[in-house]
Amino acid sequence: MKRWMKIALAVLLVVVLLLAAIPLALPSLARHYGGGWLKEQTGRTLTLGGLFLNPLNWTLELRDVALSEPNSAETFAAFDRLTLRVSPKSLLEQAVIVTGFELVGPKVQILRAGDRFNFSDFAELTPPAPEPPEKPAAEKGQPLRFSLNNLQIVNGSALYVENKDGAETQRHSVRDLNLAVPFIGNTPYLADKYVTPAFHAVINDAPLNLDGKLKLFSDAVEVAVTIDLNRVDIPFYLDLLPNALPVKIASGHFGGDVEIVYRATESQQPQLQVAGEMRVSALRVAVPHGADLAFLPFVVARIAPSQVLDRQLHLETVHIYNPEGYLGRNRQGRWSFAGLTAPAAPSGQATAETEAVAAPFLATLGELHLKNGRVELRDELPEGGFRAEVHDLNLDVAGFSTAPQSRATYALSLRSGRKERLQVAGGLVAEPLTVEARVALDELRLEAYTPYLSPYLSAPLFGRVGLEGDVVFSDGILRLAGGRLDLSDLAASFGGDEGVKMARLSVAGCRFDGGENRLEIDRVELDDGVLTLSRSAEGRLSFLNLLREPAPTDEAGKPAEPKGAAQPFHYQLQELTAKGLQLDFTDRVPKKPVRHLLSDIELSLSNLAGPDPVISPFRLQAGYGRAGQLDLSGEMVAATGQLTLDSRLKRIAWPDFA
Repeated sequence: MKRWMKIALAVLLVVVLLLAAIPLALPSLARHYGGGWLKEQTGRTLTLGGLFLNPLNWTLELRDVALSEPNSAETFAAFDRLTLRVSPKSLLEQAVIVTGFELVGPKVQILRAGDRFNFSDFAELTPPAPEPPEKPAAEKGQPLRFSLNNLQIVNGSALYVENKDGAETQRHSVRDLNLAVPFIGNTPYLADKYVTPAFHAVINDAPLNLDGKLKLFSDAVEVAVTIDLNRVDIPFYLDLLPNALPVKIASGHFGGDVEIVYRATESQQPQLQVAGEMRVSALRVAVPHGADLAFLPFVVARIAPSQVLDRQLHLETVHIYNPEGYLGRNRQGRWSFAGLTAPAAPSGQATAETEAVAAPFLATLGELHLKNGRVELRDELPEGGFRAEVHDLNLDVAGFSTAPQSRATYALSLRSGRKERLQVAGGLVAEPLTVEARVALDELRLEAYTPYLSPYLSAPLFGRVGLEGDVVFSDGILRLAGGRLDLSDLAASFGGDEGVKMARLSVAGCRFDGGENRLEIDRVELDDGVLTLSRSAEGRLSFLNLLREPAPTDEAGKPAEPKGAAQPFHYQLQELTAKGLQLDFTDRVPKKPVRHLLSDIELSLSNLAGPDPVISPFRLQAGYGRAGQLDLSGEMVAATGQLTLDSRLKRIAWPDFA
């Protein structure tokens, strides 16, 4: 055998022996030097179940690794297995090329007591290094190239516990953590490829799934992440906020499937797009240390692609099922929701920040559906208090947008516990504010609202009210068209046996224009009513007893009168008819009181108007006393008080008028 062959064979044998010795000696060296040093410096015990190094296929594997808490057998961090595979091409490509990384069963426990963590001892191992002297700026070199492939974390877990003054204040857990990344790198053949990681974990018992599509090392950076989140405990996380909310969230869970896309290039502004679905369930909102404000069993919102950085939010659909609201006002006049509103900023103190956020914000809502809502009202301010319940509350909105001149449609319906029914439908423009509404209200019972009428009326008002009309509010002006009012079974007392009863009062064809300050009514009808009243010896009519004297007002608190001449109020009533009425009037001004009884009253009046002088023809027919009859007709001018009367009287007792 030639000499060079002997030398080559000897070198090969030494290399083989070294390659065989390294895997055998490495675990003992790691335990001795690594574990001994950690034990001496921190009091922690490093446990290493196995370390395997294969120089032939460039693979490193660690098994059953654990690190204890200082001077304790309790585990701080551990993992079951770590496998790392590096490609020999790293030498040829001058890049770090990892062909596989798998971490199985990692677990860590983070404990905090005051300002100290259970890993703070690592920061105390070596003193901080002195700051290096400043060096002249060097030319920017090429970044380190790398290619990481087949990255996996399997069945990871973590626990965070915070204690203050010996009591546990926070606890967070992560379990079933799994992460898979096919590849990521900045080598030329990977820079323009999408990375598609997948992540799953259960965080505080709430499952979280993330799927993504990333391009981080190209000229056009793009990050797309899909978040699948369920059963997030809302009160648990709100308790972590540094400042208390104006309301208490007693219960509630959040979930969603949301896609977030971020794009950025050197030549264009970055873009952040959000889309997906969000869900809230069993959300209960209450006043701090007080009563409930609202309960939302289930809300789901579908978000269309929205450019957040461009101040855009596009809601495709919002569904609210079986919501409940609780409104209350105490005797001091404070509403239960008053604490929700932030105090107004002092006028004239606009800052650069407030001016910066004044850019237009575009919000759109494709459809909103609120189904089967319920509202409870408890008002202690009026005398005797007021209680009301609203059921079957339904609201549908379509096509809403904050863009100028964008018109939405809506429909609202509800039913009260007293069987009152309200329906409102129409259109809405946010900018400039314009509201169109077709309003229909039925079976409104006046006696139920006595607490609100008592400051103005001394006795309850009874009756059922129905009304409808087309209302438009635009440019700060209110307009009404097609108005109708039906009042049945009206009754009110003037004191004693006196009062008014009316079987039916109907007002049809109402029109009002706030800009012109004009009211027009086509027809008013009164049927089957009885009016019993009197005049006292001092000349006071008894029906005035129904009206309370207005409370004195503070002159200093009165609003200033508008400058300039106010538009005069114009009114016109096309037709007034009454039939089946009865008037019982007792006059106590004469020494001997006189009673006037009118029966079977029929009245017709047309073209009653003002303030312009307009002739209004009228006719009044009625029975008087036991056998008398009245037939009065003529013309009147309401604006001037002018009256032309043609009277026909039969069997009238003249002493009644003496």
